[in-house]
Amino acid sequence: LRQAQQALPGSRTALALAQARWQMADGQWQAAKAALQEMRDESPKHPQLLALLARCYEALHEWQALIELLPNLRKAEARDAEALAALERRAWWHRLQEADGADAWRRLPKALRQEPELIAARARNLLRCGDFAAAEAALRKALRQGWHEELACLYGQVPSPNLKRQLAFAEQLLETQPEHPGLLLTLGRLAISGGDWPGARDYLEESLRLAPSPPAYAELGRLLIQTGDLERGRECLAKACLEAPPSPAPVPSSA
Repeated sequence: LRQAQQALPGSRTALALAQARWQMADGQWQAAKAALQEMRDESPKHPQLLALLARCYEALHEWQALIELLPNLRKAEARDAEALAALERRAWWHRLQEADGADAWRRLPKALRQEPELIAARARNLLRCGDFAAAEAALRKALRQGWHEELACLYGQVPSPNLKRQLAFAEQLLETQPEHPGLLLTLGRLAISGGDWPGARDYLEESLRLAPSPPAYAELGRLLIQTGDLERGRECLAKACLEAPPSPAPVPSSA
């Protein structure tokens, strides 16, 4: 590359891009990033350079840097609009998972604040930080605006300071989603938190009837053991272990 740069001075950018691609293919993401950032000073609007730099930021989980790069990617038309929109959602999803995710939410573009995946990411961050009231309020507000399975399932995992209101709201959702196993699991969890063992058992058994799942088996198993039905409780816990594990929270997909 050095010999090529000396022989072909006008090809400096093209050769630097080739070097970065080789480094990326070899897993040398930091080296590729450093080279691309250096070249960006000379070619700040080069579409291919910006696209490769975005790949480096994503591979290195440098989400804030990627978010700050997005306007330049759009101006340079480094990717098509659909791919850039997916990249933006993915970058913000990861950014909201980080320790200062609550601050990140305040900087999130308004157009993205209605995205269910990003609302769920924010709620999970609030739960990790122990801000249960804010997590419950965010999920309840989103679910009032429209049904979303992930948000409904997450709602049952919030130890709300106002359990009575939380349970009443989940029961309202059941009126429009009467046979949704995830919502029934949520209601089962909330009923357990409220000490309604018979109601919780009914919800969990109905959830399992509609769609067997490890979380529902685990919740029912623990409930049965707690209420003295040891044999069936152990059977449910065994099924929770034998069933396929639940999928992790979905990351907004690439385009």
